[in-house]
Amino acid sequence: MGAGWRSVMRASARRSMLCRSAVASLVALTAAGCLVRAAAPPDKPEPQPVGAEAVSWQPLGTWSGTGSSQSESFIGNTGAFRVRWEARAAGPQPGALRIALHSAVSGRPIVTAVEVRGVGKGESVVSDDPRVYYVQVDSSNLEWHFTVEEGVFGTVR
Repeated sequence: MGAGWRSVMRASARRSMLCRSAVASLVALTAAGCLVRAAAPPDKPEPQPVGAEAVSWQPLGTWSGTGSSQSESFIGNTGAFRVRWEARAAGPQPGALRIALHSAVSGRPIVTAVEVRGVGKGESVVSDDPRVYYVQVDSSNLEWHFTVEEGVFGTVR
């Protein structure tokens, strides 16, 4: 009776080892798949057909700081702008951030691109006529960072 019990135990131990080996192999294959996926280049956007209208965003400037500030002037040839911004807490109270494009000739405000209270990040697209601009930042209790890009329009060749 003792020999039969040992053979059952051995078979059970073999099954247990096989299960552990199978699980270990599955984990290794899954990890390898994740590494291959992580090393793969990001998916490219699908190409647009020839003749389709397209927009390309060209950087005009990047600014960061705290408090209020004014940028140097820049030329907006198309009048289409994308503003990517981020605001972080820089004081005990919730802050406010306002980013507006102004005419560099007259100084008048043209368009407000961002107006928020508190921390956050986002993107705004605004448009106007082509002209020379500057950016006026009004902020309190926030550390801010933003980039202004100009939309350049064309057709796919």
